[in-house]
Amino acid sequence: MDKGRSKKTQKEILEMRDKFHLLYRLAPISYFDFEQEEVIIKACPQAAELLKAERWQNKLIEEYTVELEHKQIELENLYHQLDQEVNQASKIHQRNINNKMPDLDNYYFGSYYQPAAKMGGDFYETIKIGNKLVCYISDVTGHGLDAAMMSCFIKSTVKSFINAVELTKINPGDIIKFLAEQFLEENYPEDYFICITLIVIDLKTNLMEYSSMGIQDPILLYRQNKDELIKLVNKGLPISPVLGVEFFDFESNSIKLQPGDTVLFNTDGITEARNKGEYFLDSFQQLFKENAFLPPAVISRRIINEFCKFNNNSLQSRDDITYLILKRKDQKSKIYNFEIKSTNQAVSKLQSKIYKILPNSVSNDIFAMGLHELVVNAVEHGNQMQAGKKVYIELFVNDNYTYAVIEDQGKGFNWKQKLNQDFNIEQKNDRGRGIMMTARGCNDFFYNKKGNKAYILKLNDF
Repeated sequence: MDKGRSKKTQKEILEMRDKFHLLYRLAPISYFDFEQEEVIIKACPQAAELLKAERWQNKLIEEYTVELEHKQIELENLYHQLDQEVNQASKIHQRNINNKMPDLDNYYFGSYYQPAAKMGGDFYETIKIGNKLVCYISDVTGHGLDAAMMSCFIKSTVKSFINAVELTKINPGDIIKFLAEQFLEENYPEDYFICITLIVIDLKTNLMEYSSMGIQDPILLYRQNKDELIKLVNKGLPISPVLGVEFFDFESNSIKLQPGDTVLFNTDGITEARNKGEYFLDSFQQLFKENAFLPPAVISRRIINEFCKFNNNSLQSRDDITYLILKRKDQKSKIYNFEIKSTNQAVSKLQSKIYKILPNSVSNDIFAMGLHELVVNAVEHGNQMQAGKKVYIELFVNDNYTYAVIEDQGKGFNWKQKLNQDFNIEQKNDRGRGIMMTARGCNDFFYNKKGNKAYILKLNDF
């Protein structure tokens, strides 16, 4: 023992030995300090081997701990990379969803899409080719990368068909048959399937052909001149690798659309949503019938607002929610389109034109004030008073309502946040002032998701 260390008596050594024999099973050798270790080793030589083994074990544990930490970092990096790839795939899937509807003289559209996960299995698209309008919604396996892949397959397959054949051969039966044949040739796994509802409208004759495979909800047609809800049922089997083409019925039916008719078709995500044992199906169809006289975008908004209430104030569901609405223009409706520069002079001229168009009534005065506020917001805050940027206004006037769509070329904003702020009419420089006034004065008011396109509707009181 070094001179600096105190000498131990025989009694103390024996006590240390006994202490070791008692504790070495309960605590590691390193429990003792350096001086105690040396004394114990002298009193009990086998302790040296135990100490050596323990140090080796500790070294291994340290090495394994470091390796585990490195693996954890690798896993976190891989998860982050995968999450980025999933987000990117989700963005691609969202871009594939056709948010830009065809600009038609006699038809206008509304739609809604809410995936259950980052990437949904639902998809919809509207395509105009010649005098034909092709619209479809689809529901495929799952809600992840495989679903996004399947949606891209459907989109490319449908487009390749309608671009390859003559206009006279564009019909739901042949399109879906081609889709099924291509799907089966790709040799997808047996648990993959496609459900689809597809319509083709001849824009000259207004004849609508329709067909459905695997989607059990009927196409809903509201016939305005009879105030009647017609359910167009065409139940085919889902397109699946388990069945050959010979087992599918690609028959399509047809019906002529009358002025004012409104069509809605959907996947089953919204109708099969359930709360306290009650399905949303009955409410969904009734809501459509009650509001089918309105513009498609407003119908869509009212349906989804009621669904949110039904679903405990949440738009998130266990399944994707998708529906598409189209309306044939009513003969009594008048539509006006304006395009103005982002200047105060252009706003003033527009206001004069609007007042000349609208019939005199309290409801139209309220509507005109709300429309003016939204156009000012679009010019000042949306386009930042940049004269090179335009504001587009579409105005609908009929016996039931006055309706307008205002779109600027700005970046958009969080309009819901403005509505949730306290209302203060004295705030002259706050963009939210006009928005809150409009919301309180009109029956329907909302923006698109981006926040650069406003919708405003006021029911007539005359």
